[in-house]
Amino acid sequence: MSTRTDHVIVAGDDFTETGLFGLREALRRAPFAHMHVVHVVTDADLTQVPGQTLLERQSHVLETLPSKLWDRVGIAGNEIGGLPELEVSVHVRFGVPSKSILQVAADYDADMIVVGTHARRGVERFVLGSVAEALVRSGRCPVLVAVPKDYSHIRLSDRPEPGRPGEDLHAQRPDGAQWYESTQTVSWTTRDVDAVGVDF
Repeated sequence: MSTRTDHVIVAGDDFTETGLFGLREALRRAPFAHMHVVHVVTDADLTQVPGQTLLERQSHVLETLPSKLWDRVGIAGNEIGGLPELEVSVHVRFGVPSKSILQVAADYDADMIVVGTHARRGVERFVLGSVAEALVRSGRCPVLVAVPKDYSHIRLSDRPEPGRPGEDLHAQRPDGAQWYESTQTVSWTTRDVDAVGVDF
């Protein structure tokens, strides 16, 4: 039995490893959503497609790419594992990737857009060209730019855990930093939290 809600996620996939990473991250957030996976064929892409006319090249794309896109959805889902039965739609569009993905999001009243990117810096950062950046700038819903997890270049805190009972939580730490941390269990069904002063 499929799990159906009104929540809609649009994920862009450019058929690269980065696109597959973004697709996996979208699926992780989709157990209670209708997922729309979009691949956009640019004018430059069409020049590499067999056919004498634009119509022939577009027809070739529409005959071959949907099955490839469904394969990608299957690969991403299998890599995650444990997903419930989902409602998924795939779209092959022609045009500018950021505009086409945004158009699908508008057409289906998306609640979130997800695209993948390498953890690069500077001009070369977004492997989808300027797609991720353009969506962040022009998107009309939350845009998740999925970056592979890598904390190897970040020094860990000396004490990441909360202060101990009786310790001055506002005291300055040896490294000069100040912080407060707390972990609690919150029940959204009973609207109860085991904390002083929290009422919602």
